[in-house]
Amino acid sequence: MQLETERLTLHPLVPGDARYLWPVLSDARTMHHWPQPYGYADCERWVRRAVEVRQEIGISRCLIRRKSDGRVVGDAGIFILPVADLERVYDLGWMVHWPYQGLGYATEAARAIRDQALGPLGLKRLIVNLNWKNHPSRQVALKLGARFLRRFHNHRYRWTPTELYEITA
Repeated sequence: MQLETERLTLHPLVPGDARYLWPVLSDARTMHHWPQPYGYADCERWVRRAVEVRQEIGISRCLIRRKSDGRVVGDAGIFILPVADLERVYDLGWMVHWPYQGLGYATEAARAIRDQALGPLGLKRLIVNLNWKNHPSRQVALKLGARFLRRFHNHRYRWTPTELYEITA
C-alpha cells in the first residue's frame, strides 16, 4: 500500500531498501538526536523490522520520496515497540535527511501515516517519543495533534531525556 500527499509518495519498506535508507540513517548531521548514525547492517535490520510490522498491522515505516524528482528524502511510519513503561505501542516516527529538513516533509508524511493508521486501519492510539532537545520533531508532533504525556530517561538511547506524546483516534 503506497500513500500519496501533495508533494510526496510513501513507499512501504521492502527488502533491499536499505540502500536507499543508508545515506539518510548513516549521516551524523541527520542522526544528531540519536545515539549514533546507523551502519548498513542497522539499516537492513530497520527494513526487516518494518516488513514484519506491516505484515502484522498493515502499515509500517515507508520511504519518503518527492514526487517532483523521485528522490528519497527520509522515512516515516510506525514501529511496534516498548517505550518507557509501556510494553507495546504503535510508535509513529519520521526521519528526514538534513538537506530536506524545514520544508514540511516530515509533517506531510507523518500526517498521511497517522490518517491511515487511525482511519482505515482502525488503530486507536499512536505514541510519539522524541529526544527532548529535538524541537523540530516536537513541532511536527504538535501539528499532528499529539498531546504531551511525560518525560522519561530512555534506556534504549543512553538514558537520554525523552518526551512522550500521544495521538488518539
